[in-house]
Amino acid sequence: MSNPWNAPVSSCGRRGGLGGVTVREADLSAQRRLVYRLLSDGKPRSSADIAAELHLCDPRAIIRDLRNAGFPIGDEWVKGERCRFKRYFIRKGGVR
Repeated sequence: MSNPWNAPVSSCGRRGGLGGVTVREADLSAQRRLVYRLLSDGKPRSSADIAAELHLCDPRAIIRDLRNAGFPIGDEWVKGERCRFKRYFIRKGGVR
């Protein structure tokens, strides 16, 4: 199977993983491509920002998958008035 993101769902409900395979942007699923392109502008965004802008339920899982695939996604902790949260962005220079 050339694209593990489109692997059939196994009996436990999980899709096939990457297994160390390098993935290009063109090989990404539609949701992963949307998140990657949104973060590529360098502007840090929280998971709530990403979810609202792209109408996704759990962008953190997509960010985890992109990181596991080798995409250089960085994060920074932000301390708000009542809570703290992360903002995500694509690292400049592609350094992982």
